[in-house]
Amino acid sequence: MSWYNLGQLMEEVSLDSGLVYYRKAEQLARKIDHPYSLGTSIGAIGIIHCRRGNYPESMLLGMEALQIFEKLNAKSEIANALVNIGIVHKFQGNYTQAIQNYLKAKTIYEELGDQEPLATIYGNISSTYASGNKPDSLIYYVKKSIAIAEQLNDEILMASGYVNLGIGYDMKNEFDAALSCYRKARDLFLKIGINHAAAFTERNMADVCIKKNEPLEAISLLDNALKIFIAEKLDDDIKETYASYANAYTVMKDYKTALEYFRKYSGLKDTLYSQESTQAVAEMEQKYQSEKREQEIKLQAEEIKRNEAEIGKQTLQKVLFAGGLVAALLIALFIFRSYKKQRLLTAIIEETNRNITDSINYAKRIQEAMLPEKELKQRLFPDSFILFQPKDVVSGDFFWFGEKNGKKIIAAVDCTGHGVPGAFMSMIGNAFLNEIVLEKGITKPGEILSELRFLVKKALKQTGAEGETRDGMDMSLLCFENERMEFSGANNPVWILRSGSDTIQIIKGDKRPIGYHKGQGLPFTNHEIKLSKGDSVYIFSDGMADQFGGLPSSGSGGKKFKYKQLQKDLLSIKDKPMPEQEAYLQNKFNAWKGNLEQVDDVLVIGIRV
Repeated sequence: MSWYNLGQLMEEVSLDSGLVYYRKAEQLARKIDHPYSLGTSIGAIGIIHCRRGNYPESMLLGMEALQIFEKLNAKSEIANALVNIGIVHKFQGNYTQAIQNYLKAKTIYEELGDQEPLATIYGNISSTYASGNKPDSLIYYVKKSIAIAEQLNDEILMASGYVNLGIGYDMKNEFDAALSCYRKARDLFLKIGINHAAAFTERNMADVCIKKNEPLEAISLLDNALKIFIAEKLDDDIKETYASYANAYTVMKDYKTALEYFRKYSGLKDTLYSQESTQAVAEMEQKYQSEKREQEIKLQAEEIKRNEAEIGKQTLQKVLFAGGLVAALLIALFIFRSYKKQRLLTAIIEETNRNITDSINYAKRIQEAMLPEKELKQRLFPDSFILFQPKDVVSGDFFWFGEKNGKKIIAAVDCTGHGVPGAFMSMIGNAFLNEIVLEKGITKPGEILSELRFLVKKALKQTGAEGETRDGMDMSLLCFENERMEFSGANNPVWILRSGSDTIQIIKGDKRPIGYHKGQGLPFTNHEIKLSKGDSVYIFSDGMADQFGGLPSSGSGGKKFKYKQLQKDLLSIKDKPMPEQEAYLQNKFNAWKGNLEQVDDVLVIGIRV
């Protein structure tokens, strides 16, 4: 049995073991100058790097394999390499490039009349539609994949297809149908003996149970999956499982346990979607067939020459001939199994990416459910607007309002970070504000902020010790009673635009956050302001002021919008109705940003008395 085949077997035990033997196969292939074996070996190594989230290295190896097989005119292997490169593109969010690679591979398989790989291609195309939130197209292509798998009686393909079909029904909120598909997939994976794939599927099932408000069933499924992920050392899947635990305990309103799992999730965060990683992949693809690759080939040739000098040319030639023949025969013998393995790995990698997206989308639904209802806003603050534009799917900014003892209270909150970390902080802040105001009946803004700081520090176990988390919140909080307003701020101000005035009155908040601070014992200042009919007040996060953009002449990175520009804009639209002010600011922000990336969550609240 060759090193490559041992790698296939040992990969079932652990990725580390598989990698050891694939590298041995690579070394032998280079030594005996057997390109086919070399392409197969480095392709397998690239797949493991992809499963581990090392996309730049996976892309580099995938392109090297493609180059080798193109020189050999090995059609089927060319198609496999194109699929692998497409998967890496998809994980980096380059969906157009992913589809292009999939379609090239599809054309090759159709020319060869090979039905089995076509089923995988249909699955890859469908997963791209999943990323584009097109469940009907996803289901259409998955059913084509399953139909081929059933004709071939290929249980691996069928299991992968049922996973994808479950995802499609999940996207359509047809949860019972999704669970039915996932169960079929899990049972098939267990029957085949591929436990880690069964674990991926059980985590999908858990996420559906959370959506069905069945958190206990979800936790049981996650317990099963986590054991396998830990045994396989699949850090990315362990991380996403912690996120699912946090979602489950959030549904149960066990925020303490949810926070503990969120900390575990944060501790395992990697750079799968980092800008640096994406840029590295792009740069590597540009180096395809470049001078660097040619230099590496020259170095390999020089190494072979040195080996020849050490062993003796005649003896080495005999070894190379025998070794190359044996390797070729063994690879031919196991090629059918290799195809199946390749398809399974493709499905698993695609599924991992979908799980990440599903977790984030579900976190978004939880966050949206916790935001105040539009009807309550309309009743409490009928002449107002809330401009809310998260940077990512979920947001670290949030707004809160409520009514207690005849007083109307509203807050604009900016949590540490954005995306998933910021969203978890926002859910904690939202829950604590409900407790402080609606349950405890505290309505004075300064007291609300002081109590919120105490609860946040307690929840995050902040003592001031070196190395502990400094997460927290900046916020502005207002309390209205008739035409009297009270304000307190943690780093953030309130702006008041008096009716008939051309200036903005700024009342600053205290220079300390909601969270640990050296001046933690100081209370938050409570300001009382008399308002008149027609006055407007504005509270906000720093997202709009910190956004880069402007004219091209300002430089490739643009310049910050800044608070002075926001003040100028508010003065120019002060007489407009609040909905028109919101539309103006939204259009101004988008025009300023242009094609540049949004740097932070954006929140601006305006209220006219």
